[in-house]
Amino acid sequence: MATEVIDDRAPLQRRAPRSAEQQAKLDASRRQAHDNWGRVLGVMLFPGARLWRRSPILAAGLLVAGVVLPVLAVGLIVSRRHHLAALADTGWALKFFMFVGVAMLAARAVATIMTVPTVAYRARLGFLSRGLLSVAVLAIPTVLGVVRLDQASTVVTEVFNQGKGQTKVVSKNDNLSDQVRTIMLVGSDAGINRPGFRTDSMMLAFIDKKSGRAALMSIPRGLMHLRFPPDSAMGKQFPKGYTDTNGSLTNAINSYVLTHAAIKKAYTKSDRLPGLHALMEGLSYSFDVTIDDYVMVNSCAFIKIIDSLGGVVVDIPKAIPTAGGQFPCTNFQVSHHALGPGRVLLDGTAAFSFARSRKADSDFYRMARQRQLLQALAQQVSFSDVLRNFGSLVDAVKDDVKTSLSVDAAKSLATALQKHAQSLAGVGLVPPLFIQSRPDWQLGHQIIQDIKQSLISGTLDKRLKTLNPGETPTSEVPTDATDPPDISVPDGSLPTEMQS
Repeated sequence: MATEVIDDRAPLQRRAPRSAEQQAKLDASRRQAHDNWGRVLGVMLFPGARLWRRSPILAAGLLVAGVVLPVLAVGLIVSRRHHLAALADTGWALKFFMFVGVAMLAARAVATIMTVPTVAYRARLGFLSRGLLSVAVLAIPTVLGVVRLDQASTVVTEVFNQGKGQTKVVSKNDNLSDQVRTIMLVGSDAGINRPGFRTDSMMLAFIDKKSGRAALMSIPRGLMHLRFPPDSAMGKQFPKGYTDTNGSLTNAINSYVLTHAAIKKAYTKSDRLPGLHALMEGLSYSFDVTIDDYVMVNSCAFIKIIDSLGGVVVDIPKAIPTAGGQFPCTNFQVSHHALGPGRVLLDGTAAFSFARSRKADSDFYRMARQRQLLQALAQQVSFSDVLRNFGSLVDAVKDDVKTSLSVDAAKSLATALQKHAQSLAGVGLVPPLFIQSRPDWQLGHQIIQDIKQSLISGTLDKRLKTLNPGETPTSEVPTDATDPPDISVPDGSLPTEMQS
C-alpha cells in the first residue's frame, strides 16, 4: 500500500523585489564598505568618533586613550626637549610612555572592531583586516620608541653619577667654590692603535651657579711634577710631585695608577676609574681648587658623537696637517690630508684629527683647538639635532663616556653652555703666562680664582684679555715653545675594562 507523504510546511515566502532606488542605495553602501581605507583612516586618527551616538562613554574613553594621551606624551617631550637625559632618568617616564603606547594601540583596535560596517560579509572582513593591519603598522614605531627609551634610561643610569657622590675633592683655600662649580673634562687617547689610556686632553670647566656663565681652562698634558696631598697614596709615592722616566707628565698619571696595583686599590671607588680620581686629587691639591665632578670621553665616543650630530663647523685660520691612523671603533681611516684653511665642516674623524694634530704647530695650539671645538659644539647643537639623532647618540655614549655628574647637574651644565654658547670663553695655561716645566702653583691658583671672580661679576672677557691676549690661538704660544715628549704605554699593561 502506497504511503502518501503530506508536506505541511508553509510555502516559501519570497522577498518582494527592491525598487530601483533601494537597489541603488544598497549598491552604493556596498561600494562604500568595500572602499574601507577612508573609514579606516578616520578610525586611526580619531578612534571612537564614529561611536559617539551609539555609546558616548566608550567613545570618550577611546578618544582619551587614542588621542589625548599621545598628545600629552608629545607635549611632555617638547617641554622637556632640553633635558631629555633627565626625562629618561625618571622612573615614571618609561612607565608612562609604555602605558600611552599600549593605550593608543588598544584604543584603535577596539574602535576598529566596534566600527565594522553592518553590510556585506566581505566588506566587513575587508574593513576589519585593513584596520587591524593599520594598528599593527602603528605598533612597530611605538614598540621601537619604547625600546629606545628603555635603552636610553639604561645608558643614563650607566653614564651618569658614576661616583655615587664620592668624587668631590675639596680645597679649603677655594673661597669661591660655593658660587662656581668646577668640572674636570678629560679626553683620553684610548682607541687609536694603542691600548694606553692617557689623558691627552684636560680642561677645567667653571660654571657660575647663579648666572650660568661658563669658562674653560686647558691644562697642558705636559704639565710636570703634579703634586698630591702628603697623606695620599700618590703623595707618599711622589712627595716632590709626580715623577717618572718619561718626562713626569700629568697625562701619564692615569696610566701609572692603573698599572700599579696598590695605588690603584687606594683610588678605586664605585665607578672603577681610579686614575681619574688620582688626577682630580692632584689638580685640586696643586692648584688649590675644589673640583666637583669629572666627565671623561674617549676618542671613540668623541668621533661617534660628532658623526651622530652631522659634524661640526669650525673656522681654521691656516692649513692643519693631520696624523694618519685607523680607529678600531669606527670604519673610518684618519686622513693624511690637511684641514683648512677656511670654514670647514668636520666629521668625527676629521674633528678628532683637528683636535689632536701637532704637526703644524705645537701642543699649546692643540689645546686651543680643543677648546674651539667645544665652543663650536655648544653653539651649533640644537634640540632638533639631538632628537633626530637620539638613537645614534645613545649608542655613542653608552660605552665610552663616563661622568660623576648627576643627571640634574649635567642638565644645568648643558643649559648653561647652550645659553651662553656665544660667550663661552677659554684660556690655556701656556707660556709666557704659565711654564709647564716649572709650574708656579700659586700663580695657577690665582688665575683660577680670577676666572671665577670674573664669571661672578660678568667681567670675564675683560679679564681674559690680560690672561690670554689676542683673538687667535697663535697668541697663546711663543715661537720658542716646545712640545712635551709623546709617551707610549706597553701593550697589555692596562686592565681590559680600560681598553677600547
